[in-house]
This record gives sequence, C-alpha cells and structure tokens, in this order.
Amino acid sequence: HAAITERSEQRPGTFYGAQKLAGEHIVMSTASEWLIMRPLFAYGGLGDMNSLPAKTFYAQHRGVASIPMFLDPEKSKDYMHVEDFCDAVALGCDAGLWHQDFNISAEQPLKTGEIVNLMSSVCGHDLEKIIKWHPETDYLGKHILSSEKFRNATAWTPKFTLAKGLRQSW
Repeated sequence: HAAITERSEQRPGTFYGAQKLAGEHIVMSTASEWLIMRPLFAYGGLGDMNSLPAKTFYAQHRGVASIPMFLDPEKSKDYMHVEDFCDAVALGCDAGLWHQDFNISAEQPLKTGEIVNLMSSVCGHDLEKIIKWHPETDYLGKHILSSEKFRNATAWTPKFTLAKGLRQSW
C-alpha cells in the first residue's frame, strides 16, 4: 500500500474517521491561526492504555493470561513514540507553519505480529501467548502515513526507533 499523503483522497471509511476530518474542517474554517498535525499511531507517555504496546506490556506486567487485541497481526502499522509527535508539534508552531496541514509518522512500518515479536524480545517474554487476535475488527483503512511534507518544511526526523521507544515503554 502507498503511504497516505496530505494530498491523498479523503474518504474516511469509519464514523470516527469522518468525525476527525470534520473536526479539521471546523478548525480550518473558524480559527484565525491553525496548524493541523496528523499522527496515526502514537504510543508511550502517561495515559496510553489502549495502544498495542501499552495494553500488551501492562498485561504482561500484571500476569494477565489472555487479552483481546482488535487488530490484524498481518497488517502493517507505523507506531510513533508520543515524544516524537510532541516534538513535531512544537517545531511546527515554532517555525510558524500556520494554515497548513501535515502528516506526522515514524515511517518505520512493520506487520503488527512483527511488532509483537519485537516487544517480546524487549521484555524477554513471549507476548504472542497472551494475545487473542480479532483481525476481523481491525480498522479497514491504510496504516501508513508519509511525513515527507513536514520533513521538507522543517528537516524533522523522529528521535525514537520503535525498538528504543518500546524499551523505554517497557
């Protein structure tokens, strides 16, 4: 699949996606100064209990025998550490990139099952044993964004590789 760019066709396939797009249009049409920064999958930080890394690591820490995971282990995802996203937002504001929209991602996609394997190596436990996959419930859209437009405007690059971020999260 090709990565989603800011010029990609906007046809959200879910009610949640439609709400996000409508929210962007409300902000753009009503705010005098605005900057749209679009992450896809961020993890790490306080309050992150629904991402694949947080939910799985927490279950392992707590000795939970089985957790439902509403994802397809064969689908590629591009997780970005929340600190990288926050740095990008601050950089966009500091650079005065008002009245523009940007996708922000790590651009390091892996299959979800491979991410679990990486997490297993980080924590020293076979996390696949505790995950009950529900691939039929996975979001239908693409899971890879291009940050090229933002990189070209700012020279931004993420500080965290997925492995480094997972080690910090663990």
